Amino acid sequence: KVCQPMAARPGAIPTEGDVGASALAPMFSPAPRYEEEDRMDSPVVSYKSGASANSLFCYSENTEEVLRLQRLVLVMVGLPATGKSYITHKLCRYIRWMGFQARAFNAGAYRRKLFQNKGSNDDAFRADNEDAVKVRQQMAEQALDDLLLWLRKGKGYVGILDATNSTRARRRMILERCRPELNVQVVFIESICREPKLIEANILMKLENDDYKSMNPAEARQDFELRVQKYNAIYEPMGEEEEDLAYIQLYDVGAKIVINQCHGYLVSQISTCLNNMHVQSRYIWLTRHGQSEDNAKGVLGGDSPLTAAGQAYAKRLAKYMQHRSPQKLLVWTSCLIRTLQTAQPLRETMQVAVHSTPLLNEIAGGQCDSLTETELEQKHPDIFHARQEDKLRYRYPGGGESYLDVIERVKPLILELERLRVPVLVICHKAVLRTLLAYFTDMNLDKMTTEDIPLNTVLQLNPTAYGCDVTRIKLHDDEALAAAIAQPIVPPGALGLPLPRTPE
Repeated sequence: KVCQPMAARPGAIPTEGDVGASALAPMFSPAPRYEEEDRMDSPVVSYKSGASANSLFCYSENTEEVLRLQRLVLVMVGLPATGKSYITHKLCRYIRWMGFQARAFNAGAYRRKLFQNKGSNDDAFRADNEDAVKVRQQMAEQALDDLLLWLRKGKGYVGILDATNSTRARRRMILERCRPELNVQVVFIESICREPKLIEANILMKLENDDYKSMNPAEARQDFELRVQKYNAIYEPMGEEEEDLAYIQLYDVGAKIVINQCHGYLVSQISTCLNNMHVQSRYIWLTRHGQSEDNAKGVLGGDSPLTAAGQAYAKRLAKYMQHRSPQKLLVWTSCLIRTLQTAQPLRETMQVAVHSTPLLNEIAGGQCDSLTETELEQKHPDIFHARQEDKLRYRYPGGGESYLDVIERVKPLILELERLRVPVLVICHKAVLRTLLAYFTDMNLDKMTTEDIPLNTVLQLNPTAYGCDVTRIKLHDDEALAAAIAQPIVPPGALGLPLPRTPE
């Protein structure tokens, strides 16, 4: 079956209103081989087919090479309850998934540690409380110093300072502290919330942190609202007076974005990620295709049709999804026969549009495609053992890919999954599903390459405020299908936002 091209804007999968169109290339091409000079702001070291590449997040042991690589400091700006920590978590996860070590340094955590989590008091946030202002200043400076030390030691590439940083003087102080550091770029990210429902959701999240977990809910809310008032009194938004700074302003977590003086590969990737953020709850389902003829033979890659067992799984999958998500379901597949056949019952029973893209094709095996594991070990023992030693970075020779190549390939789909507000079912292949799952669960990339994703199983993802809940649903036979359908349907949580606590 021929994969039909879908025309839409570049790098995007069509939504429910874009049936049958796409600007995504209808033919698959292996990811480009990065050369060091092509991306001077990235710690990528040149690598060739059939060789083990240095990871994007593994620095060379050569200290001079580490020092010449430009590192990035992201500085959050914004009032309390504007989603700064939520944005910080999302950015950390995305940056790490791309292969760059990233870490957040939260000033509030330093303050709570100093006071041994003894709770909060709005008096501590008054501008005229000189002792409290001094303590908060010291904690923010300590967080920044630790961030810079972490970068200086070569432990990471992107550090995020998560704090209010609400005045121009504070932001200039941060910039001056970073200036003596070698090759450090500073970008401010201001989160502005004007949507009442979004502010309320952020407040509910705040009331669950260590400042308030031991307080009466009504008193906690009153204390927090007074804290916000104290910050409001001194808050200075970014704008014309700071046009010489690199900054990104994010309104209502993705509704609008303003970018000023931001340049470079990674910063552009970060701004694109921010532009696709939202807080709408929905499920994402991931599954492998049904068993193919090549699966039954133990053959790697290939493009064979489904076996009878694979066709049976496709029908069970359609029945389950019809029960689970009867409305507004988007279905994505690769362009390989086994995924298209797995989606066919969904097309017939649910009348859903099935969008196929080569971006979801299985990892390219190059000259090793269509070999069994035994044949690979016997015919190409050097390739077999080199890949066993480093599955993440090793690229199959002869036009093949590494897992890092697959991550680069599916990056537009991750951004599209972040943008969409409707449920999506993705039917593709084990290696590709591993990369998608690694993104949503913030999984270590080396661990990702061995993550078990069996046939006849649906992974249900529920993205939450600070993570992702994963449920594995087995559909290996009719009995398992009946048991799955019997489970109560629970709506996706509003990004894991806690429900209001009942006042005591």
